[in-house]
Amino acid sequence: MGKLLLAVAAVASLSFQTPHEGRERMTQAEIIITPTPLVAGQKARIEYTGKLPATIDLDWDPSGEPKQVTIPEKPGYVEFEVPAAADSVIASDPSGEAETVASMVTHP
Repeated sequence: MGKLLLAVAAVASLSFQTPHEGRERMTQAEIIITPTPLVAGQKARIEYTGKLPATIDLDWDPSGEPKQVTIPEKPGYVEFEVPAAADSVIASDPSGEAETVASMVTHP
């Protein structure tokens, strides 16, 4: 009976964790593109909230450069020029730590 009560107490204590407990394990890295939407021929910024330095793959439609950017530890972001002909971009993290994000590109 004592072991049963101990097991129930252990399960109950796990069920009543505060919202902040274990958050570090559940936090996922993010790719943040600004401005949104991007503007063709102008500067843009990509930030990454995961472990730095990080490499992010860029898939432009239609194809353009840069195809990849590396985000340094400091300042934690990279700036680049949006290709003049681009209509959209998909940014992905080859490490799999962050979900893929996409952005439309406007033309002034």
